[in-house]
Amino acid sequence: RVVDDSEIDKLAALRRAGLVDADLPLTHQVHGVQSYIGNAIVMRVTARGHLAAKARSGER
Repeated sequence: RVVDDSEIDKLAALRRAGLVDADLPLTHQVHGVQSYIGNAIVMRVTARGHLAAKARSGER
C-alpha cells in the first residue's frame, strides 16, 4: 500500500514502464495542484521488473 502522493507518482512511472502491476487512485486538482484520492496498491512486480532489479543490483 502506498499513501504518499510523491511515492504514488513514482509508482505510476514504474507501472507505465511495465515494471509493476498496481492499482492507482483517482486524482483531483485543488488550486492547480494534482493530488490523489486514496491509496495505491502494488499487486506484483512483473518479470520485466524482476529483470530490471537484478540488472540494477549487478546479478546475472
